[in-house]
Amino acid sequence: MNNLKKIYPLILLVSLLFSISCQEENGLDLAILTEETINLTGERAIVSGRILATSNVALEDHGFYFSLDENFSSPIRISLGEIVKPGRFVGEINSLELGKKYFFKAYGTNNGTEISGNTLTLETLNPLIEKFEPMTQSVGATITISGRNIGTDAQVFFGDTQAKVIKIEFGFRITVEVPPSSGFQSVPLKVITRGVEIFAQDNFNFPSGVYTRLGSFPEPIRMAENIYFQQGNRFFAGLGFEIIRQPVREIWEYSPDTEVWKKTLFEGNIHRSAFFSKSGYFGGGFQDAVNPPQTPNHDFWFFDGTQYRALPSPPNSYVNAISFEANGGLFVAGGDLGIGSTVYFYNPQLRIWILRPNMPFNVNNGLLNFEYNNKLYILDKEKNLWEYDPNTALAKVITEYPGIFIEGSTDFGGTGIVVGDKVYIGLYNNNNELWEYDFTREIWSKKNVFPGVVPAINVGIFHDQGLIYILRSPLFGPIMEFWSLDPDKF
Repeated sequence: MNNLKKIYPLILLVSLLFSISCQEENGLDLAILTEETINLTGERAIVSGRILATSNVALEDHGFYFSLDENFSSPIRISLGEIVKPGRFVGEINSLELGKKYFFKAYGTNNGTEISGNTLTLETLNPLIEKFEPMTQSVGATITISGRNIGTDAQVFFGDTQAKVIKIEFGFRITVEVPPSSGFQSVPLKVITRGVEIFAQDNFNFPSGVYTRLGSFPEPIRMAENIYFQQGNRFFAGLGFEIIRQPVREIWEYSPDTEVWKKTLFEGNIHRSAFFSKSGYFGGGFQDAVNPPQTPNHDFWFFDGTQYRALPSPPNSYVNAISFEANGGLFVAGGDLGIGSTVYFYNPQLRIWILRPNMPFNVNNGLLNFEYNNKLYILDKEKNLWEYDPNTALAKVITEYPGIFIEGSTDFGGTGIVVGDKVYIGLYNNNNELWEYDFTREIWSKKNVFPGVVPAINVGIFHDQGLIYILRSPLFGPIMEFWSLDPDKF
């Protein structure tokens, strides 16, 4: 069948050439061939025809007819004007109806006589929404809808609310401004074009998330380069140094039940720029104040729920290293001292450190990082989210962070926390954005903007009973701020 389709135009061409030879006897050296459909979308078609003649011939007009019926009773005429030279010509129409079968044919007019070519058919395509992104966006910002066969008359609705269309590009992409919510957090996304309604597969979601300012921290300090971890509904934060350059020697504990911060009994040395896991391991860093000389601290600790236990020191000096828990132990990688890709694994049963294969690139804790399902995730300064598998030592980019980065300003200091199969990422320096990434659906959703002081340093993030808790040190404020976030509340 495919071969016949290829041969048919040749047979038609030969028959038309034969027709010309017959017409020469009658003084008419001319024939018109309708060739093919070159490009086809919902309302637009580009087709070609051919003037067959043995020499130049002056045509007053040439072009194409399009019709919904085979008899061309009410045709659309596309006139291309005068022409002299025989050969191929191309015409374009942009006003076809969606999802319809059309008949079309080429024509030419010579000395007042119109000559028609053979009749071909085409079927215009129905419109379709393939995706839109981001799937969550703030009112007044824009989203991009991608699809096929979208007409220039397209209207976009978020639920029942019509949105402002910024631009429509080439029938497959619409940029639209997000309208105010009608009171619903999740609404259908609809496009109407050429009288046809089409819906996106997923609903559009207005940003959710309600922040609540909690009680003040008990000390008039602003921590930095500190550690933090969580055990059950007990939150811990401390060490590092105070923004006014004084060392912080204490670790505080907070309970959501009592809503009180209290000091714990930690008798170790200073750990500034230490590595730490999210469950109670910490160590390394510098053991003195911020002024030179700076001496690395080789102590390694674990809080067992009652007391801080000293563990075997790591084999390297670690400052600003990344650490994460996987495979029943602790991995420590990179940092600012030594080789930035070195990886060691601490086995808590054997109480030994084991050298592992190097990471494929240098890392330190200036890069936002978190662990999920025994893998490490790192967000680099190009907004790539990397997945690192400690079992294979391989890394790959899985997605791109959709938030704002301003080089040297908002591309450091961010924070992230995993809750179930979702991770919440953002709150970079000079930035009040927070985004949710769903690992199961592989989509990003924007949360409501953070209402607290910006710029600030994130010095602790925890979660309990559906709430996320964020401890921040404003760069120009008197004391730390403590907030809770209900990420799904609208």
